[in-house]
Amino acid sequence: MASSVDNIFFNDIPGAISSTLTATNLNLSTYYRAIVTNSVCSSDTTASEMVTVDPASVAGNILGATTVCTGVNSTVLT
Repeated sequence: MASSVDNIFFNDIPGAISSTLTATNLNLSTYYRAIVTNSVCSSDTTASEMVTVDPASVAGNILGATTVCTGVNSTVLT
């Protein structure tokens, strides 16, 4: 397995030699690809796939007696 933040330059992931990968502590969207090898044929590389990391939600305050209902934009939260 290899990873990249720009989908151009990839770095091998140390110890990633199985058919699955558990990515932890991601803080940037990252591309991954597999490098498949065996003892008979030459290696081949899969197409890359991107894991998108969305920014953390920012909490707000509801002022006064405002009611917030699911699925309805009842007011502006600040």
